[in-house]
Amino acid sequence: MGATWREIAVLVVALTLLSPRPGAGQSEYLAGGVGPTPVLEGGGGNRNWFGMAGYPGRGIGFRIAGAETVSRLWLTADLTIQPRTPRLVRPYALLGAGIAIDFGETDPVFNVGGGIRVQVERVVFLFGETRLQTAAGSAAGSPRTILPITFGLGIGT
Repeated sequence: MGATWREIAVLVVALTLLSPRPGAGQSEYLAGGVGPTPVLEGGGGNRNWFGMAGYPGRGIGFRIAGAETVSRLWLTADLTIQPRTPRLVRPYALLGAGIAIDFGETDPVFNVGGGIRVQVERVVFLFGETRLQTAAGSAAGSPRTILPITFGLGIGT
């Protein structure tokens, strides 16, 4: 399929504009990244282009994420769990569901993962994360279980 950067950017900006307004001391965030994507059944792999828009909340947050990898667009809505206190280095876990889209089919996706976020400036952060994504009911020709590993840059607190 191959989503372009422009399509991913439009999706991320639209989702951010539609997200709920934050409370004091919290803000929405936007981030993008790249990395390798091992395919867990049958071997092989690919790279991933990743974008997300979210709201960190106070301990439990929410995000919308999309990754273009292994000839599919993997879209998920995730709950994120992170420390309640603001820190420069913040680990997080995520759990979500969504869909994997390509020209031949659309499949439900389940997503679990974790990462670390490092605030480098007041509103700029770096992140690294890995996700285990499984497309339930995917046809034999499409990868069903992948492990995207992503490193990137974001804006927000």
